Amino acid sequence: QCTVGTCDESADQCTADPLANGTACDNGDSCAGDTCQAGTCQAQTCGLDHIIFAQVSYDTPGTDSAEEFIELFNPTGAAVSLSGWTIEDNNGSWSVPGGTTIGAGQYLSIARQSNGFENLYGIYPDISGLSLALGNSGDRLTLFDGADQEIDAVAWEGYVSGWSIYASTGQSIVRSDL
Repeated sequence: QCTVGTCDESADQCTADPLANGTACDNGDSCAGDTCQAGTCQAQTCGLDHIIFAQVSYDTPGTDSAEEFIELFNPTGAAVSLSGWTIEDNNGSWSVPGGTTIGAGQYLSIARQSNGFENLYGIYPDISGLSLALGNSGDRLTLFDGADQEIDAVAWEGYVSGWSIYASTGQSIVRSDL
C-alpha cells in the first residue's frame, strides 16, 4: 500500500504524484495528515491557527469605562507568548503586559477594570487595565504580534463596511466559529 504518491500495483511501487511534490501529499497549509490516495491528494482541513478575538463587550449594562472587556482565544496546540503584542482600535493602542502567555485551547480575558468585570461576572479577569474605550456605535479592534504583523481583527456596528454585527446593551459580540 502506498502512503506517498500513486501506487502502481503492477510494479508494486509508489510513483510520485504531482500533488505529492515527490515526497508526500501536502496541500500547503499548516495541518499535518494529508494523504495521497489513487493519485488524489486527500487534504486535511485545519481549524484556526492563530490567536483570535473570541468576545468583545463594548456596550455594557453599567459604566463602560469599568466594565468593557475583550477575550482572546488560542485555538492552536501550543501556548503562545503575547509579549510585545498590541491591540489597536480607531482611537489608540494598548500593549499586552510583558510575560503574558495564553495556553493552548485557552481563553484570556482583558478588562478595563478588574472590579467592574468581577461585579458583572463573579470572577476576576486574567488582565485588567485595558485603556481602549470601545465605541458603542462602531469600532474596529486589530491584534498585532510582537513583529507588528496583523493577527486578527473584528469590527462592529458598521464601522468597517460589511461588518454589521452588533450587540444590544449588556450583551457581547461572540465569535461563533470556535
